Amino acid sequence: IHADIQDMAERVNDLLTALQVPYLSLDIINNSGSTLAKGTPVYISGYLNDRSAVSKCDADDINTFPCIGLLKTELVDGTVGVAVVAGLLENINTSSFTSGTKLYVSSSGTLTDQKPESGSSVVAIVAKSNTSGSVLVAPIKGGNGTWGSLKNGI
Repeated sequence: IHADIQDMAERVNDLLTALQVPYLSLDIINNSGSTLAKGTPVYISGYLNDRSAVSKCDADDINTFPCIGLLKTELVDGTVGVAVVAGLLENINTSSFTSGTKLYVSSSGTLTDQKPESGSSVVAIVAKSNTSGSVLVAPIKGGNGTWGSLKNGI
């Protein structure tokens, strides 16, 4: 199964690269009250300064879903940034996971390989396990909050 997931990650990456689009993104503003780390799973918490305002998802709080993407860079409160909705998010520490691992939103609002009891959907797959690794935010059989949001017009 690892080879299939790796193959899917490479094919999506190849397609987006051929289109000269490494990822699909949404311009956002951090309205969480704190700095959010690169790779943080976020949800739309409002609208501010002509952008969707985001805050960190929490697997134990249904009101913080759906997850619309992962932050492309660290984002200080009140600043504008990008959420990767689908595609490759690079230069993220994935060294604690194996390539091909499915990632979920944790109760602390980070990425975890442990499916939460709340039933959170997969939000990414580890494409490269490394301190400067990468994850693929993409359609995954069985559900993906970010891709579902994209398909539904967000």
